[in-house]
Amino acid sequence: MVYVNTDQKGERIRQERSRLGLSQSEFASLINKQKMAVFRYEKGERVMGQDDLEALHTAGVDVYYLITGERTQPDLLSDEAKELLKLW
Repeated sequence: MVYVNTDQKGERIRQERSRLGLSQSEFASLINKQKMAVFRYEKGERVMGQDDLEALHTAGVDVYYLITGERTQPDLLSDEAKELLKLW
């Protein structure tokens, strides 16, 4: 199996987890893993399997982004606009 750009994939996992407001432990519980597994995914030391990706998809994670780096739904709001909406 060829692993290409696992560091970028790991960074995308971290970004998506942060976007959802989940800790590593909370994210790990979505795929029935320990926190250390998520840490290793984010560091690029491990690659998620199909079962993990399917579980994340079911939980609302943008799996297409994790794999390709492209969002399934474009992010139409700036970070500043999102923060303003949170305060409203």
